Amino acid sequence: MKKRYLIITAVVSYFLLLIATIPANVITNIINSTSTVSIQGVSGTLWHGQAYLTTINKSVQLKNTEWSVSVWKILIGKLAADVTTHYADQTINAELGRSFLGQYFTNHLNAKITANNIAKLANIPLAQLSGLVSVNITHAEWKQGELPIAVGKILWSDATVTVAETAAL
Repeated sequence: MKKRYLIITAVVSYFLLLIATIPANVITNIINSTSTVSIQGVSGTLWHGQAYLTTINKSVQLKNTEWSVSVWKILIGKLAADVTTHYADQTINAELGRSFLGQYFTNHLNAKITANNIAKLANIPLAQLSGLVSVNITHAEWKQGELPIAVGKILWSDATVTVAETAAL
């Protein structure tokens, strides 16, 4: 009976070791081939790794992205990771995740981005924005196709809006 428990323990330990050492590039290769996200320069494991360049919809480029998956949150029904990345020479930090019930969430989202870059991302025509937008979101959650519920602050310093008006000739 003792030998049986030792064999079961060894097999379970081996599978846990395999899961713990899954290379990140295995998952990123699947993401690259099935979505509009392209991840390059990947190192580390699925649980803790980094990517040199992440491109979203061929227009948004995130550099030096690092992640660390919170394994204990899986036990409470959430898949979550602490993520640090850089967009337009600004650092973005957040905990990003999804519950097993399909609800997305972010916690402790901190970012600074120029208003001009926000205008480009939001595709705002005929307006030029300037200044710096600081985002500090304590918690936000949403489901696919619904508006998010968020708690936090968004500050726009040195804000200016210039609207280019067109005239028919």
